[in-house]
Amino acid sequence: METIIPSNLKAFGDNPVKGLLRVKPEDFLVEELFDFDLSDDGQHLWIKVEKIGQNTQWVAKLIAIHYKVAIRNINWSGIKDRYAKTIQWYSIPWPIKKPLPEPPNLEGVKFLDLRRHKKGLRIGVHKKNRFNLTIRELSGDTEMLERKLMLIQHLGVPNYFGEQRFGNNFGNIEECNLWFQGRHKPRPDLKGLLLSSARSFLFNEHLSQRIENHTWQTIGERELCMLSGSNSWFKASDEEPGSLDARLGSGDVSTSGPMWGTGLIQEEERYLKDKYRQFTLGLEKNGLKQQRRPLILKPENMAWDIQSGQLNISFDLVSGAFATSVLSELVDYTDVHRETQEEAPSPFKD
Repeated sequence: METIIPSNLKAFGDNPVKGLLRVKPEDFLVEELFDFDLSDDGQHLWIKVEKIGQNTQWVAKLIAIHYKVAIRNINWSGIKDRYAKTIQWYSIPWPIKKPLPEPPNLEGVKFLDLRRHKKGLRIGVHKKNRFNLTIRELSGDTEMLERKLMLIQHLGVPNYFGEQRFGNNFGNIEECNLWFQGRHKPRPDLKGLLLSSARSFLFNEHLSQRIENHTWQTIGERELCMLSGSNSWFKASDEEPGSLDARLGSGDVSTSGPMWGTGLIQEEERYLKDKYRQFTLGLEKNGLKQQRRPLILKPENMAWDIQSGQLNISFDLVSGAFATSVLSELVDYTDVHRETQEEAPSPFKD
């Protein structure tokens, strides 16, 4: 491999401004959004939590200890960043005849709601995430920033995986590289994370290639399109010529890229097998099946305010999308909190 650092080319040129992200954890607020209501009955207790400076697994451990529940019975929908203010749900088994408990008093954690539901949480159940972000000490051409915000609101941004997917200094990618070469044997509990990192790396590389070729928002004859808000895909050639352009513009469909594994590979994507053969073979040998991911990410309910050297921006993103994919097309930012804080101890580490 020539490099193990993703290219992540920008789609709309150089950013007009610089600024500081996460001067305070509260500058990065994310809240889970579901597309269903809780039933208020059943044998599962759902716990709505607001946390600052705590990672998802650590809070799960605290909940397990307080409610005397095995950690394996604590469920959540998504992993949320420690370096943020986050609002998310957990669920635990709770017998129907057992009254609702009082919320515990835990440092850095506020319990917002306790509700019963017929089912427990599962990974990926929440439909979207709502972000409210603050960029401080903004400098540069704010008028150009305003125009770029409107452009992105209309066209969307490249649907890159964020840098947190790859570990500190892209360490997950390096470990995958050594693993697939037979020079390293990762811990069994980390294999899933490493495989996910390798897939994300290949996707980002392909998306960068499509941006460089000016085709990331262009539906070719052999394009595999994806329906927005789903994992369904279909061949552009099965549709009437030209019928997809309007659907692409409205956000109903998107161009797509490979989440690598065995199965259908587009001719235009075979170069990944040649350029990153160690990675593609490693993923296939570990039993992963080919899947697709949209190349285009369209923020919903996007709003912003620029004043006093500060950008406040809010938007909703589908589950699995990264807020940093939006920010990186707008601001050359320094993530202050991530650079200055040490990682919290995790109950799942040696």
